[in-house]
Amino acid sequence: MKNENSLAQSFAKGYKYTGGISTLTLLLIQMILINIHVEAQLSPISNEYVVNPYLINPALAGIDQSTNLKLTSRMQWVGLDDAPQTQSLSFDMRIKALAKYDHNGKVLRKVGIPRTGRVGIGVYVLNDMNNPFRRSGVQFSYAYHIPFKHGEAGQLSVGMSGAFYQHYVSNSDFIPADDMDPALSGKEIVMIPNMSFGVNYLYRKFVVSISSLNLYPAKINHYNENIETVGNQVYLYSGYQIGNSASVSFTPAVLFRNNPQSIDVSGKISIKDKISLVLAWQSIESAYAFFHFRIGNYLLGYSFEYSMSEVQRYNDGTHLVFLGYQFN
Repeated sequence: MKNENSLAQSFAKGYKYTGGISTLTLLLIQMILINIHVEAQLSPISNEYVVNPYLINPALAGIDQSTNLKLTSRMQWVGLDDAPQTQSLSFDMRIKALAKYDHNGKVLRKVGIPRTGRVGIGVYVLNDMNNPFRRSGVQFSYAYHIPFKHGEAGQLSVGMSGAFYQHYVSNSDFIPADDMDPALSGKEIVMIPNMSFGVNYLYRKFVVSISSLNLYPAKINHYNENIETVGNQVYLYSGYQIGNSASVSFTPAVLFRNNPQSIDVSGKISIKDKISLVLAWQSIESAYAFFHFRIGNYLLGYSFEYSMSEVQRYNDGTHLVFLGYQFN
C-alpha cells in the first residue's frame, strides 16, 4: 500500500486522479476510515529477500563466495487499474585475491591460483512504478567478510552502500477541479542520494543480520506540499537451519522491519539445495508462498501473496517472478 496517502492529499486540494478512479476511490475511503499512515519506500517492501537477501542488507554482497546475477519483477494487486509494479536487477560477487598481504597492505607473496578474498561488491538497480509516481535508482555496495579462525564454520560481514534515486511525478495523471490550475501541467523530477549500512553474523547453521537502509530520511515536496516521506528502514533477520542442505533441511526464520512496522514469520523446506518452498505469514495482514528451484546455474522462482484485508476484494493478489544465474 504505497501512495493512497499522497492521493488523499490531492483529493483534498480539489484534484481528481484519472487512473483507475472507481477502484482506487473505494480503497482511498477505506484507508481514511482506518487512518493508515503511508510512507514511500525507495527499497522494495516485499518477499524478494527470500531469494535475494542482498536487497535488504549490503553486508551480504558476495556472502556466498560466488558471482550472482538476479532479476525480479513484482506485480502488486493484479487486476487493479494502475497497480504498483517493481522491477529490480542485482549483481554481487566476491573479489578474488591474487596475493597475500600483511597488515600494512604490502604484498608478501603472489599466489598461483586466485583464492577467495574478503571483499564483496554489489550493484542494485530499481524501477518502481506507482502512478502517478515513479522511482528509479542505483545502489553500489561494499562488504568485508571476516571468516572465523581455527576451522570454525562462521563468518562476520559488514557492509555499506551508497545510492541515488530519481523520484518522478507526472502531473498529466491529475486534472484540476476548476480546470484552471497551471501547477498541474508538466512533471517534476527529484534526485535523492542516500546511504545504507548492514551487519551479518553467520555461525554454523545460525544466522542473524541487521541493516539500516536510507540512513538520511528525506521529504519529497511537490509545489511546496510534502507528498511523500523517504523514511529510515531497519531490518532484523534471524534463522536457523535444521537438517542437512545436501539432503533435506527446514529453516524457520523471522524478519522484523520498522517501516512499515511488521513481522514476517516463515518456514523454508529445501531438498538437496535445489528445490525450495517458503511459506510465510506477515503481521500486515498478508501471507505468501514462494517456490524456487535450480537448474544448473539457473535459479527460477515464483511467489504469490494474498492479502487478508479488505483490499483483496478488489484484486487477484500480488505476484512475483524471479530469475537468477550463478557464474562458476
